[in-house]
Amino acid sequence: MRKIKEVLRLKWANGLSDRKIARSCGIGRPTVKKYLLRAEQAGLSWPIPEEWDDARLEQCLFPEPSKDAVLERGLPDWAAVHQEMTSVFPLKNATTKNLDKHTCYRGVTRLFHFF
Repeated sequence: MRKIKEVLRLKWANGLSDRKIARSCGIGRPTVKKYLLRAEQAGLSWPIPEEWDDARLEQCLFPEPSKDAVLERGLPDWAAVHQEMTSVFPLKNATTKNLDKHTCYRGVTRLFHFF
């Protein structure tokens, strides 16, 4: 379970630094930064309305991407991807993490998270 409410409370009610919040909650500092940025973009402030539970808060900050947004981007030409992977990466351990290092595959690896 994400600790969004705790992060927001520690920042807005107690004024702790991101580093102290990360240590207190046992999460990374970039995660704290992401929660705070998303909360600001959503227009939230402290105190959060009492009727908001963790699920509603998470849905507000991390909405599901619409299927239309995925289709708007378009799907890659998988035959071309396969052809290039076999020519550039003849090794059997070519992973999406390795592919992201190469400019020709940027964006392709993000698609794997939607399927």
